[in-house]
Amino acid sequence: HLRCVLFCQIPRCLERFMFTEDLSAAGIESVLDEYCEAPNVEDCGEDEVLPHIDAIERCFKQPSIKDIRTALMEETGEHRQWAQHTVAMMDRASPTSLAVTLEQLNRGASLETLQQCLEMELCISRRFMAGGDFFEGIRAMLIDKDMEPRWEQAPTHDQVLEYFAPLPEGEGTLMDV
Repeated sequence: HLRCVLFCQIPRCLERFMFTEDLSAAGIESVLDEYCEAPNVEDCGEDEVLPHIDAIERCFKQPSIKDIRTALMEETGEHRQWAQHTVAMMDRASPTSLAVTLEQLNRGASLETLQQCLEMELCISRRFMAGGDFFEGIRAMLIDKDMEPRWEQAPTHDQVLEYFAPLPEGEGTLMDV
């Protein structure tokens, strides 16, 4: 069944998973019971998403952020305004975050266990913490509140792949966290 974790609770929930020895279905349910609540359908934006589901599937099946953006820009008719709004939101986001997230979604679709997913998340998180965009986002949104982040330039494909490489010896593993 569907559950929601408040954004501010995600770090605590993930930390709880990292220190949970019981990763059975019952153990996972126990952790989720601590941090999750039933989703509020009104907050899910279902009325905003469903009318555009065909355009979403058409545009977001593209292999790159550039291609997704192009597909959105080519939308016409009833989906045009939604597509333009989506492009505007993407244009405000970190190019690195967009590219890494797309790669993560593609890789995550073939992962078979929660441990594999969490290990991928650990690698990505460590790499984001070593980069500048994470801290630039915090500066722009929370510290200076100028809402004008100065993101790093869009990464190359090889740079995106670095986010998924195994952590170097000594940086720990999921079991060490």
